[in-house]
Amino acid sequence: MWNKRCADKLHDRVWARLAEANVPVAFHLGDSGYNSMLGAPWGGAEEFAPFREPDLFGQVIIGDRAIHDTMASLIVHGVFKRHPNLRVASIENGSDWIYPLIKGLRKQANRTPWIFHEDPLLTIQRHIWVTPYYEEDLRKLADTSACKECCSDRIGRTVKALPILAHLLMNSLRSTMTRNTKSCGPTVRSSSVSRR
Repeated sequence: MWNKRCADKLHDRVWARLAEANVPVAFHLGDSGYNSMLGAPWGGAEEFAPFREPDLFGQVIIGDRAIHDTMASLIVHGVFKRHPNLRVASIENGSDWIYPLIKGLRKQANRTPWIFHEDPLLTIQRHIWVTPYYEEDLRKLADTSACKECCSDRIGRTVKALPILAHLLMNSLRSTMTRNTKSCGPTVRSSSVSRR
């Protein structure tokens, strides 16, 4: 798909097979190429480097652009119209990008309704799954008109379940660390460690 937008009709055979097999497509956070195209000309890093010193400026101006633009392309260029059973998921991109996407699509749909086969919000509800970051406002996401029918109940249950899940995770982590520590052999006492 490199050098061709993923919504290009050239890829319709792939989209058709995935839809037919009921296999959702996951878009994961990664190197979109936006650093060199958008970040570097404004003084940001030339390349995506996730495990190095963060490019704060690049993160601010690029941020969620890649997933936002990918989903916008799939909707505006009619991938979901051509493949009504296709489902896609955004993984490790958070959910904050969904709000400007909804705003932009609704604005464009009002200006050029003949381009859209249905309300873009319905398209999002039917075809796009979002995995929010834990620090994002899950209630806001659930209350968003694009998510009301598709995930408000799930998010409501998730919001209620988060303290329980955090407690279970911490207990599991504590138990694992205890087991791992015991398997490492004798404990080094602080008195035997030289201090400078």
